[in-house]
Amino acid sequence: MKSRGWFFFIGFLLGIALGYAGAQESIQLKSKEIFMQVAGKIDEGIRDLLRRREKGAREAADDGVVTQRMQSVPPQADADKPIDAAGYIRQSVSIQDLAAKVSDEATNAAVISGKVLNSGAQRLPRVEATVFFLGTDTIVFDTRVPIVLKSPLGPASEQAFSVTVPNIPPTWTKGRVRAAITHITF
Repeated sequence: MKSRGWFFFIGFLLGIALGYAGAQESIQLKSKEIFMQVAGKIDEGIRDLLRRREKGAREAADDGVVTQRMQSVPPQADADKPIDAAGYIRQSVSIQDLAAKVSDEATNAAVISGKVLNSGAQRLPRVEATVFFLGTDTIVFDTRVPIVLKSPLGPASEQAFSVTVPNIPPTWTKGRVRAAITHITF
């Protein structure tokens, strides 16, 4: 009689396990079905967008309008249109050869050096960067610093720079920095 009880108990556990496995398979099938529906909607949306784009191009061509593919070029000075500083920074201004070293252990000061490059067509009298000091796995300190230029940064030119940043937290992993241009003036 005891073995029959164990038999029913094991059968009961086996039934629960099979039911759970069946439910998991059902969930996986439902997830796959939902994924396929979403992928279909995205595909549909892209096709619709391409159809509308093609239709607009055909209509423009029928009207005698010449269409031209957009190229990634730096913004140009236009008397009627102000220049977007953020867009200009993204496309035309960068920092290269970035390096950091401790300049004074007592004050936890660091010297950040590198080159700022202006590949655009605008003259930049003022450039500012945000410097991120990294720990082992996170940013431990960041600060916005003016990049002192010897003269305004001309179009298609570069200048070396060096700035001292005081009071860096001791959690900074020496030498680990990142920087991004965050402000310019034209």
